Amino acid sequence: MKFHFAFFAFVFSSILNVQSYATLREDSIFDGCARIHNKFVTKKSNNFSYEDVKDCYERIPFDSLIASKTIESLTRLLDGFYPLLNKAKEPPQSGFSFKSRDILTELNLLKEKSFQNLYDFIINVKHFFYDMKEPHTLFISDCFSTFAFFTNITLYSVVKDDGEQIIKVFDDTIDSSNIDCEVTHINGRQAFEVIFEFAQDSVYTSRDIGVRFNTALDHNHSGYSFSVRAELPETPSIVYTLKCCKHTRSFNVTRNWVAFSNPKLLERFNNSRTYFTNICNATKENKHMSYSNGIRDTRISSNNIHRIMTKQAEGLTIIKIIDDFMEFYKIKDFGVVRILTVHYPKMYDENDKFNSAFFANIIQGFKDLRNTGVKKANNLGGYVLISAFISLLLFPDTYPSFEFDFRITEPMKLAITEQFRLATPGNVFDMSDYADAITHINFTSANDIFGNNSFTRGNITEHYSKKSRFK
Repeated sequence: MKFHFAFFAFVFSSILNVQSYATLREDSIFDGCARIHNKFVTKKSNNFSYEDVKDCYERIPFDSLIASKTIESLTRLLDGFYPLLNKAKEPPQSGFSFKSRDILTELNLLKEKSFQNLYDFIINVKHFFYDMKEPHTLFISDCFSTFAFFTNITLYSVVKDDGEQIIKVFDDTIDSSNIDCEVTHINGRQAFEVIFEFAQDSVYTSRDIGVRFNTALDHNHSGYSFSVRAELPETPSIVYTLKCCKHTRSFNVTRNWVAFSNPKLLERFNNSRTYFTNICNATKENKHMSYSNGIRDTRISSNNIHRIMTKQAEGLTIIKIIDDFMEFYKIKDFGVVRILTVHYPKMYDENDKFNSAFFANIIQGFKDLRNTGVKKANNLGGYVLISAFISLLLFPDTYPSFEFDFRITEPMKLAITEQFRLATPGNVFDMSDYADAITHINFTSANDIFGNNSFTRGNITEHYSKKSRFK
């Protein structure tokens, strides 16, 4: 179901009281936004210091009226449309560690808090949603998504022969001799514990801590991996303690966080005032999506994949590579299917329909893998519709979609009815995408999905949709 898998994101463009903003000094010596602009113009540089970005972000003052309006908008949006509002109050099932949340009550408590600046407020709201560990429920601010951060070192994890899991350097763009060295400590703490804690607290992509740990080390997920972040890090630098075969003793490597951004965004401001006007307080005329901050491509290249896989297994054979999307390998009698991205635009044609040639190419990759005589295959993940397609391809007698339902509030009923009536291309409420969970018969009207179900979740009884499947 398109609605089920769509991001539930609230994009917030701040509208500040300009009079309160006018009290800030705009001298380029004191203004981080101005220093960034000067470097961008005079040195044609796209890399900036942590300190300048921090000052640029923190120069925008907190406004209690804006905070109140933001919380009010979020609570109305969630109360009317969020399918998991009551479910979020329930404790997690065994094996999961996310927090149960009374979302509306806790959000309203943020209105009572004071914050040093707008950035402090926005980060608190952003982390409120991150803590839910629900990747389809996000809060994004244009104002503080302009820059991303990198330390020129990326990491990966391996399990030693004795069963100990360790962290190693995957790539070092400053000193390549550090590649494959073990990282024993990060900022003086055990490296594995630091990565695990980051996955536990800062990665929101799954409720499974194992998945979040993998994501923290996955450079395809630039922005919320440990090495490449879309949010201002807590400290300006990181100290890595390395142990390499070439050295008899461990040694420290200190790397500063380097900020970078999309040049199109950097052209939009020259000091904190214009940053506020054109980035945070964007109007329809100058609206942009600043969270497309030009996060550099740190995806694992095929050459690097081959290097790591060759070290861990003999007899590696490349079977097929589909652009920058999917790779097929054979290691002895084990087939590895690797999906490189969570979203691949070429799976759709110009009419927003599935590209049959693209899926035929995937089928051919599996056929080529099968023809080598592999006995097992390992799917490392990817776009959910691709996962469903691969599941049906490998297990044709199964039905890979889980059944689901969602809250039927009056705003939700109105939205579904109206969208179904419009029947526009790519409509998230297209009834042809829905099927009865038991009969697998497609719904033909909005009323089909409304049903008469009443369920109690989070101690709240409400109307829920008919049990459905994505078809």
